[in-house]
Amino acid sequence: MGIKTIFFDADGTLLDFRKAENKALTGLKDFMGSDLSQEDFIKTYHKINDRIWMELEEGSITAAELKQERFHRFAAAMKSKVSARELSEFYLRALGQGCFYLKDAQNLLKALQEDFPMAMITNGLTAVQEARFEALGFYDLFTEILISETEGIAKPDPEIFKRAAQRMGVPLNKEILMVGDSLSSDIAGGIAAGISTCWYNPGVWENHSSHKADYEIQSLMEILEIL
Repeated sequence: MGIKTIFFDADGTLLDFRKAENKALTGLKDFMGSDLSQEDFIKTYHKINDRIWMELEEGSITAAELKQERFHRFAAAMKSKVSARELSEFYLRALGQGCFYLKDAQNLLKALQEDFPMAMITNGLTAVQEARFEALGFYDLFTEILISETEGIAKPDPEIFKRAAQRMGVPLNKEILMVGDSLSSDIAGGIAAGISTCWYNPGVWENHSSHKADYEIQSLMEILEIL
């Protein structure tokens, strides 16, 4: 059974989210007037942010709650004089301007777009993702784009993969390939949905989880060899 349709994750797979995030956090640090070193400022943010996005994957918090709660926790940890609402608004605006492809991502999409219908499934906040995707022309490249906040559901819930397949008019089976960098959301969700999975692992990390992808790649252009 050959691959006929491709689902992509966005951040960490096609887009350099860390670059966008670091740029936004640099601006946020200046906005707050924080005396922390850049390293400690980012480390504090990551500790809070990583935990709350895991809560989203686990289904214990919604995207709407995440938007509010993340910076309540961060403002409290930083003893910020700026309100959590202002911090969140500043950061989301700055993050929405971070439009950076990962190596080979743009060339890969151009190589695939004529022969493979593509969808994007991203665990993200609507305003941030829409601003970035519009700037990058993703609405012309992808047949469907599903953003977890808009959908009210997040990877790894198989329902979001099912919705993507339904909207594209394709059967939810192994003829769909899900490409992503997260074992806990992209690969686990793809497996649960019954589709083929490809783990993008440029860091060559060992997989100690129970989520075993059908394929593993270190370079995005290796996808062409799989197809």
